[in-house]
Formats: sequence, C-alpha cells, structure tokens
Amino acid sequence: MRQFERCFEATEQPDSYWSWDYKLRQGNQESRYEAYAIEVDSLTQGLMFLETQWHGSQLPQRYPLVYVEALAVAPWNRRRLEDPPYLRG
Repeated sequence: MRQFERCFEATEQPDSYWSWDYKLRQGNQESRYEAYAIEVDSLTQGLMFLETQWHGSQLPQRYPLVYVEALAVAPWNRRRLEDPPYLRG
C-alpha cells in the first residue's frame, strides 16, 4: 500500500490522505455507516463509504437520505497513474 500512497502524493490525488482502514472500522462499529468495496478479478477496484441514518429530505414525508462520505477508485484505474488503466468507464 505504501507504493500507492507515494503515487497518490506524487500526482496530488485528492484522496491521498484518506484512511480506508479507519473508515472500514467505523463502518463495522457504528450502525449509521456502511462501507462497500467492488471487486473484479479478485482485486479491489473501488471503495465507497456511506452515512445512512442522520439525514432526512426536505419533503413532507421526510424520506431518509444516504450521504456518500467517500468514494474512490483503485490507483491502477486512474489514468494519471496508469495509462491505460486496468478498468475504465
């Protein structure tokens, strides 16, 4: 993972400081958070961290809202780091 952190820093990736380990632990410990990974070919291709309970819409029915707190694709799917990327589109 350290090699990817250096890539993120070198190319000024906006999510280079995110601690996904922390986000995953928080998702397991607090019911209002959920964390998801998408995998292709047994390799993690992207991660998403959601907050699901503390927000409601402004409509009279007050439907619950889901906030996407963090969304990231793997370094090998970013054109600035890999050309061509492993997956794209």
